[in-house]
Amino acid sequence: MNRSIRLILFITLILLSLQIASPLVADTIDVTKTQTSDGETNTTDQAAPPNIMIPEPLYTFDAVVDGTEVVHDFRVYNRGTGELAIEKVQTG
Repeated sequence: MNRSIRLILFITLILLSLQIASPLVADTIDVTKTQTSDGETNTTDQAAPPNIMIPEPLYTFDAVVDGTEVVHDFRVYNRGTGELAIEKVQTG
């Protein structure tokens, strides 16, 4: 009985981890293969992924008086060729 409970718990944890990780997996990239006149095969990405680059991902403000508005601009670059969607931004 104890062994079967462990097995069920193990399988449940595996399934939960796959469920949690599924949004983190990149979308499938379509690849088209073309053959050149000399017989070589070329592949090209049909949907290349985005590639985010943030030179300064963290910024710490100096001490300020409570209630003072502070602002900092973050530069965000898309080094890939796919569309970059920025979602769920959180402040610290």
